[in-house]
Amino acid sequence: MTVADEGSTFDTETMAELHARQGRPADALAIYRRLTDAGDPAARERRLRRVAALETAIGGGGAGAEGGSTGVAANPGPVAPARELAAPPAVTVQIGPGAVTVDWVVLPDTPSPALQLVLIRRTAAGVQTEKRTLLVNAPSGRLTLPIEGDPAALAAIGTAAGDRFIALAHDRGL
Repeated sequence: MTVADEGSTFDTETMAELHARQGRPADALAIYRRLTDAGDPAARERRLRRVAALETAIGGGGAGAEGGSTGVAANPGPVAPARELAAPPAVTVQIGPGAVTVDWVVLPDTPSPALQLVLIRRTAAGVQTEKRTLLVNAPSGRLTLPIEGDPAALAAIGTAAGDRFIALAHDRGL
């Protein structure tokens, strides 16, 4: 459970923006929705505009066998433009039938931007996980990976420093 799920004293615009900057626009949206009924008319209007922006950015709204590479992989090649996301850095994961789509944005001066993915899928042999780190060739973009079975994924955008990955924002597509 995240702070945004709890509906607590942490429901502030500052906390919502922190979630958005950390690549968790859904958590930011949940807080803003709870805040839209509070405050003076100008504050309500500002919050409603932010709700609309976050909804647009989002696009509407176990144990297992370990596998895969943990090193930094080669550039994934051309990628599609990213959807409009929260202020950089941000990353979102969308799970579809047989595919995982990741949108990202980082500041243009981010050194060696990279995506780190943990792909999870259910197979006849059980649950399998695979970790991939991919250098990206642009400060923003979209990458769709075909994944067999019933996938789920965790994604982070960050920077690759040698064989290390330093996360700047993350999202989960579970």
